[in-house]
Amino acid sequence: MTSQKINGLKQISLWLLLVIGVAGPVEGQEIGIPQMLEQIILDAPDIYRQELTEIYAQRQYEPLWVSPSDHLNAEGQALYKILSEAEQLGLNPNDYAYSELHWLQRTDQLFSEDRPLFRTNVLARFEVVLSNNLLKLLDHVTSGRLSPDQVNGKWYLQDERPSLTQIVKHVSENGIAGTLESLAGGHEGYEPLLSALRRYLQVKADGGWPVIAGGPLLAKGTNNSRVKDLRRRLAASGDLPDGTISSQFDQKVMEGVEKFQARHGLSVDGIVGPKTLETLNVPVESRIRQVLVNLERRRWMPRTLGPDYILVNIPDFRLTAYQHGEPQMGMPVIVGKPMSQTPIFSDILEYLVLNPYWNVPRSIVKDEIFPKFQEDPAYLEESNFELVDWDEQPMEVAQLTLENIEAGTIRIRQKPGPENALGLVKFMFPNDHAIYLHDTPADHLFDASERDFSHGCIRVERPTDLAAFLLNGKWSREEILHTIESSERRAIQLPQAIPVYILYLTAWVAE
Repeated sequence: MTSQKINGLKQISLWLLLVIGVAGPVEGQEIGIPQMLEQIILDAPDIYRQELTEIYAQRQYEPLWVSPSDHLNAEGQALYKILSEAEQLGLNPNDYAYSELHWLQRTDQLFSEDRPLFRTNVLARFEVVLSNNLLKLLDHVTSGRLSPDQVNGKWYLQDERPSLTQIVKHVSENGIAGTLESLAGGHEGYEPLLSALRRYLQVKADGGWPVIAGGPLLAKGTNNSRVKDLRRRLAASGDLPDGTISSQFDQKVMEGVEKFQARHGLSVDGIVGPKTLETLNVPVESRIRQVLVNLERRRWMPRTLGPDYILVNIPDFRLTAYQHGEPQMGMPVIVGKPMSQTPIFSDILEYLVLNPYWNVPRSIVKDEIFPKFQEDPAYLEESNFELVDWDEQPMEVAQLTLENIEAGTIRIRQKPGPENALGLVKFMFPNDHAIYLHDTPADHLFDASERDFSHGCIRVERPTDLAAFLLNGKWSREEILHTIESSERRAIQLPQAIPVYILYLTAWVAE
């Protein structure tokens, strides 16, 4: 949707003032809402003209939301309320002509039966503004307010936009509230996050949650006034069901702190130290913004991920394998460095390779390996690298020059083995980004809490477990280990290809 169309309702407001004031049929002429609707849709600037024409032509331009007798009908009132309260959907009411709709409603109410034509004119325009903003709202709910490439140049995952006219037809048959509920429910994880947003909005309306003053560690057995604020804070975010306000840090408070820590990726020890205190004191407004950003990211995603899939959440540094819609296995991962970020996309995992070669990307050859080779000519042999052409035929080390590297006439690959940068297993889902999952010999990096160390590919902590899960009985874990120990390079097709989704989510509701 263009920025011109997004701002179009502001232009419509001026257009309404001009047209209602100086144009249109004269009092005494017989003309109804349908005729006026057709003309308005034809003339109004920057609207969803194609969709509106299709919707109303099928109805002979009979209105959906207004009627001469009762102003707004029941569905029109429901739509007006939803647009006015778009914040409850994680959206901004001002994006949906809130002030214009309010003005039109008041204008209609101000004119009595002695100006029937003028009132009909206002109602017809009220109908168009309502429908146009319904289309905009549906567009945003199903596909996002912004295009992902406006926000993140590494985001390549996006669903097809649904037909807005079909959705409006669903609205006319099933009601606006039911339609929006079904649309929100279509994005996996969206509805629980939306519920969390509404809780936070209520906390904000109630004045926010208390700030806990600094001081010594708070732990089980502590008894002071700061614990009262801690209890209130945990209760506000749903981490402490017991609303009792006491200065005693008891078992229930410790469990509430542990729940809070687990939700925020903190070390779970039930003690309020500096990091936990800092996280507790993040204002509710900041949490609301965080949820809003992640609701938008959810809208960019496919509406369903399917029953069986692999999900990698980059900021959580974690992989989760799903089967029949339920998580079956999870493990830490290492993702791309800030200068070589892992892209957000999806593809189909088709096969895995035991004892793989590492075909070194040209950029790494040029920037890292070639300079080391210049310093130490024995570096390639000591690191188990070999030079080959594109037919995998050996090449002489004398041919390793910057010119040949830049021309792409020479390749470097690392032989299989325990020191191979890909480790002993790699998982292939061929894609345009040259990204895959793989093992690593640098197991110590998994001890870090923030694991952005790679050149973009994703290193998994337990590759043989993941391999056994994906091979699903075709190979046992023991057979996989035996083949690895034999040093035999082996490519194995999965019995069932499985989607891999690489996402960037910083807020979600745990099951």
